Amino acid sequence: MNEFIEGFIKGAKETPRGFFAPAIALWILLVSTTDRIVAKTSK
Repeated sequence: MNEFIEGFIKGAKETPRGFFAPAIALWILLVSTTDRIVAKTSK
């Protein structure tokens, strides 16, 4: 039972990183692309 709890805690700590990393990368890509488009149209 103790190993189950340790495994659960380890998985719970790793899951947010694995889930949010692609979402953050996509958000950064979206923001940088939007900035470039706005900068081109402002000229």
